Amino acid sequence: MAVLVPGVEALAPGLLLIHYEWPHLLLPEAHGEILTRCREESALAPLGLVFLLADRIHEVPASVRPFWRGMVEHPQIRIAAMAIVTTSWSVEVEAMAFSVTNAMHGRGPRVAVFREARDGEAWARAAQADWSQDRAVAAD
Repeated sequence: MAVLVPGVEALAPGLLLIHYEWPHLLLPEAHGEILTRCREESALAPLGLVFLLADRIHEVPASVRPFWRGMVEHPQIRIAAMAIVTTSWSVEVEAMAFSVTNAMHGRGPRVAVFREARDGEAWARAAQADWSQDRAVAAD
């Protein structure tokens, strides 16, 4: 059976674990359900996204970074953190480049790379809490 879309699992309000089993699932056209879930979950809490990439994924297509930049800037989607779980050095470099791009634009979530899913999940939870606390302080 062919896998046509990434798997999406809600771990807590606003905390999504997104499974990528095959490289083609990274392409923006495979993200319909993720877009829907991000909009729904953003209404509940700032998003902590944990991207779990299978070991067979060794590179990121060129269309992925601009797609996620658009998501970061989308007015209905509040992304606090993006944790990328990968064993690929190339994917790690791309994730760090995305983080730098966010910094250059002066807007965007915290981005970090992990080798273990549990570490990425814990970091994303903490980043969500920090984001909410920062917003509460800024509103005062």
